[in-house]
Amino acid sequence: MSQEINQNFGNQLSLGIGEFSQPVVISASRRTELVALRPDWLVNALKTFKGDIHSVVLWTKDPTNIYAHQELRKELEKHNVSVHLTITGLGGTRIEPTVPKPEAILEKLPDLLEFLGDTRRLRWRFDPIVTLKKEDGSNWSSSVFFEPLAKEMARLGADNCYFSFCKVYPKIRRRKLRESGIHIVEPTIDDQISVVNQMKETASSFGITLYSCAQPILENIEGIVPAKCIDGKLLAELHPQKLQASLERDKGQSKYRPACYCTESKDIGSYFPCGHGCSYCYAEAAILPPERLKQKPMPW
Repeated sequence: MSQEINQNFGNQLSLGIGEFSQPVVISASRRTELVALRPDWLVNALKTFKGDIHSVVLWTKDPTNIYAHQELRKELEKHNVSVHLTITGLGGTRIEPTVPKPEAILEKLPDLLEFLGDTRRLRWRFDPIVTLKKEDGSNWSSSVFFEPLAKEMARLGADNCYFSFCKVYPKIRRRKLRESGIHIVEPTIDDQISVVNQMKETASSFGITLYSCAQPILENIEGIVPAKCIDGKLLAELHPQKLQASLERDKGQSKYRPACYCTESKDIGSYFPCGHGCSYCYAEAAILPPERLKQKPMPW
């Protein structure tokens, strides 16, 4: 990342950090990967936040820096931390080209859980579930990775999984991914229900609860829990002093996604290109050019 982009990134994010009268739940970040790609900035943002912090909710596809980056670890030890860790099975493929392979992330989980100290602080995201059209015209779904990942996550102590299906927004179409052999499609509702019912059976066998993230139809399936990815009640239970957090719905999220039930938080990220380069990214992904993407394998 160039020095100019780094400077602009820092300036842009600092604009969103204001003063608050009540302890704030920090989200870092739905918008871009801070933990793995911008840990130094994250440390500074937490140190200079103008207000009391109730909790820090981290979103990442590589948790290594949480426990291995000396300054970040030191800062996070001051806070009530929860981690949303995305493992889709697509790491290292053409779909998530610079994300570590799932095997590599799973190897890091014991160290992460040791740092967190409570398995409830780890929230596994199998999100999004991506459907691809193959050259022969058939559809392939990343849901095939759910069972082996669920088995490993359960073995490590996780009892939750948050999921959604990939939505093909206009910005995704504008990426011209087909030049790289990537054709993302949206499965029908019937296909989604079929996949979720299969996942539900698998999850049940491993003692995992499935949470639907902003999926208004799928949340009505028996056994599926509508997700509060940021959950003030859970964060209060995890807080060392049991300090109450806001239980009000986050209007900034529910305004655009009515089936989002997250409680209030302050997201300190910004929509600068994320170096993971995920082809389905809803924010701003630094997509690799076709000649480089084609060097990565397809996930099947």
